[in-house]
Amino acid sequence: MTNIALRQCCHTPASPLLLTENRQATTHGLAMERTRGSASFPVGGKASSIWTDLQAATNCSCLPELDCLDIVDVWTQNASPSNTAYIGQFWHYLHTHGQKLGPQTVIAGDLNSNAIWDKPRRMWNHTTCVSALDAMGFRSLYHLATGERQGGETQPTFLLHRSNLKPYHIDYVFAHEEMLQPTPPTVRVGTPAEWINASDHMPLIVDLPDNRHTD
Repeated sequence: MTNIALRQCCHTPASPLLLTENRQATTHGLAMERTRGSASFPVGGKASSIWTDLQAATNCSCLPELDCLDIVDVWTQNASPSNTAYIGQFWHYLHTHGQKLGPQTVIAGDLNSNAIWDKPRRMWNHTTCVSALDAMGFRSLYHLATGERQGGETQPTFLLHRSNLKPYHIDYVFAHEEMLQPTPPTVRVGTPAEWINASDHMPLIVDLPDNRHTD
């Protein structure tokens, strides 16, 4: 069982949330901790240098070797021209590097995007990117677990201005279909009651079974 926990945009960089909290992956897991855009994750069994700083800050050593997964961490932002902003950035990434994504790739992070903001005739819509991922065999784990459609999410991952009146689903985890059978993943979105004091984003927590050994 591989546990993947996302946390976005913590607003106190000097005091990162402890990676060892029960809400976070602890054993055989991946920890992604944002402090205004910083993240820590292993790729090919090697963690980024940011992990060393977080490990020292939290006195935590719970990040094991995960040489079986390649993690693509995403945080899209505003930019100019418009086709390089937000989901446009990810669309360009897929067209440039999509051939490098394989059955052991997990794509996770803050896309700052949702199908409700699709614009007619725009090539780099949210739906365009999801369709491109689908063609490559990647599935959104939240939508797989809930059966909800893109743009029809009932559980927000982001509260604009931390307001319950402005809920949006803009954080995602995609995994290749070869990872998802025979045992599907479980997905949970943290609630505002649990997390709003820490961030305007709610964590998207995935338990991804190891389907490599099924005999």
